[in-house]
Amino acid sequence: MARMHPEEIEGLEHATAGERAVFRFLREMARPDQDFIGWFEPTIGEQGREPDFVLFGNHQGLLVLEVKDWLIDQIEEADSQHFKVWMGGREEKKTNPDRQARGYVYELMDVLKEIPEFHSGPGAHEGHLKIPIGRMVVFPHISREEYLDRALDQVIPFERILFQDDLVYEGEICCDPSGSKFRAASAVLYPCSVISFTASILNSGVYFFFSFFIGHLQKLVYSTTLFSVSSITIPGQYIKV
Repeated sequence: MARMHPEEIEGLEHATAGERAVFRFLREMARPDQDFIGWFEPTIGEQGREPDFVLFGNHQGLLVLEVKDWLIDQIEEADSQHFKVWMGGREEKKTNPDRQARGYVYELMDVLKEIPEFHSGPGAHEGHLKIPIGRMVVFPHISREEYLDRALDQVIPFERILFQDDLVYEGEICCDPSGSKFRAASAVLYPCSVISFTASILNSGVYFFFSFFIGHLQKLVYSTTLFSVSSITIPGQYIKV
């Protein structure tokens, strides 16, 4: 299973049913197990913003996931900025979850920019970040068919979404024990302009590195033997969101 922090969220009262489902999905489907580390509601940036999930993939980079427990009938209308959603008997204006996830990506980028070793060297992409950062929206209670029937793919491309169909055990991703379907689904979420990424900059290991910018991990001490720096083979990329 992928390493998740915390190790379990079933007992957390504020965790929604959808977030619990996504937690189980990431823990079981992000394979090979040793390649992935996930966090639920990590605190990032000076403003203390909390994305629902951040997933680190050894061969992918960072992935921000924003989970919405909405049903299709709750969505009244949507555009690139906002969704109007029925909540508790009244209509509420919510930030477009893709836009929300993009904001978290910018927060991560701002923190990483403070670490000089993550800047590209001389060349066409000098000064830009080396580590890829992608984003994804998860609708645990909406099927792909329901989403497309409402033409919501004009608002958020369906390629950047995990649907109810993807999370169920009989789904295509969950039926793949190798994890290749999951990796393929997430691979399209990253920028495609590749430059070199030198894994050796993570001298103290991935766990220690993340303690710099994920607030609630700062008090934890991780053994570098848990994750071999020499095994990190992230293809570096010029970040553009």
